[in-house]
Amino acid sequence: MRKPSFFYALAATPLLMGADVGSLDQALTVDKLPICASGEYLMYRSGGLVCATVQGSGGIQWPNCTDKLVTVRKEGDVSSLVCTQRGRSGGAVNVTDLTTLEQKVTNLGTKINQLETNPPPASATYVGNTDQAVKGDIKTATNKDNGLAGAAFLCEQKFGAGARMCTPYDIYASVVAGKITSGMNIAKAWVYMPVWSSPLGTNTDGTSGLGDNCGSYTYETAHLQWSGVAVSTGVLNTTRWGVRFHGGSAALCNAALPIACCK
Repeated sequence: MRKPSFFYALAATPLLMGADVGSLDQALTVDKLPICASGEYLMYRSGGLVCATVQGSGGIQWPNCTDKLVTVRKEGDVSSLVCTQRGRSGGAVNVTDLTTLEQKVTNLGTKINQLETNPPPASATYVGNTDQAVKGDIKTATNKDNGLAGAAFLCEQKFGAGARMCTPYDIYASVVAGKITSGMNIAKAWVYMPVWSSPLGTNTDGTSGLGDNCGSYTYETAHLQWSGVAVSTGVLNTTRWGVRFHGGSAALCNAALPIACCK
């Protein structure tokens, strides 16, 4: 094999393809590269790779194409190499946009790697009830205003950082995950479940999701006709074990109940 001819043949192949461009990949896969004689170059013609002479003299003169592509003015004439703008449909590529897109792809890859290394936590599951029973207006020594934050504080006191009041969806996830089983009878305990209903009839601010969670657990009387939601497990009227959610008159805001905690 003559190294110079072979080198130039490979380098010039994209420029000298000719017709049937769509079949070039197949030709490269199926055909063996022929050994070209001195003065011949590798070309793609009639569905295959062949050695052939090219027009022009003086060898291949490569132009200095900064930020551009090399092409030929006349097919098969390597003496007519010129620079052309990059782009599609005749338009040049906006290099700034291309660089921005490349950076976005890089950032996306970084985020994917981070998710693979540190996947998001699974749904919180039931860890137990608080020892302290509280009414619908949940207050603590450190948080006197926000009932939900107060509930989380009481859960964290017993079950550690990250514990907070369960939702019915957490309870469902706990059963599916085997964290709550038929061998567990959970005592009635508060959960957070706004469903925009009025279980005690017409109530104040009834469309804001406050009427069935004791006003975000900041309410323990009856004048607004709000109630809460509580959960328990045990034998149902079907004589089989299951999960029961209590609302309305079965979860009045002036009732003192523990908090169901999930983590």
